[in-house]
Amino acid sequence: MKRLITGLGIAILITLVSCTGRKEPKVVTVKPESSSIAGPLSEYIEVNVADYELVDDWGANITVKITAKKALASSALKNMKPKLNASLLGANDMPVGGTGDLKVDYSSQEKFENLLLSGQGAEYIKLKSYISDYNADQHADKVKSFSISSQLVEAASTKEQSSSGGSTSSVSTDSDEDWDELLTKYESYVDQYIKMYKKAQAGDMDAMSEYVELMEKATDLSEELETSKGEMSADQIGRMMKIQTKMLGALN
Repeated sequence: MKRLITGLGIAILITLVSCTGRKEPKVVTVKPESSSIAGPLSEYIEVNVADYELVDDWGANITVKITAKKALASSALKNMKPKLNASLLGANDMPVGGTGDLKVDYSSQEKFENLLLSGQGAEYIKLKSYISDYNADQHADKVKSFSISSQLVEAASTKEQSSSGGSTSSVSTDSDEDWDELLTKYESYVDQYIKMYKKAQAGDMDAMSEYVELMEKATDLSEELETSKGEMSADQIGRMMKIQTKMLGALN
């Protein structure tokens, strides 16, 4: 139940913010410089060398085909989160100045992890940058290829537990308070979004500067929702649904 509710929350956070003041995407075609993926996951996955569309849609977006080479032990992902970072490269195989890395989009993270654990087949994984990290008018003509590297980083929930010195029982005891705090952050974000949306609808150009900050907050908050531990109470589920209903109602 928690996964269903938070999944809806994440979708609303990213999708609706991305729709505000949407511009027509600009597309260029690029290839990976090689099939190899650098970093700790290099022996488990590779990228298919093919033409891919790099889309400027509130940041750089690219969906690549990742093929499994062998299975990663499930113990390797216990308390760890696998990540991919794509760098946009110019004619000299150096990163294009002014661009930032593309990372696995929240919508592809679970699919990516399942591919690693199965060690079989292939999946299309979406990678995305922040809006401020790519502008097609400035960068598209300079991008000739891209490279992908991998990471295994400590999961946010594990860091919180380690820093507090908590045990499983303490995490369980504190889960209600953690969810209350997270829902308060979520509601604060929604209130900011609604104000920005109304400004954009009224033609206030200041809304676009607020959009960048809100998009970054949405990404951070979606990660917190996705990696949160414990189960929400019935009251907390009801509160989340009311927040989501408020956000959707503001768009109608």
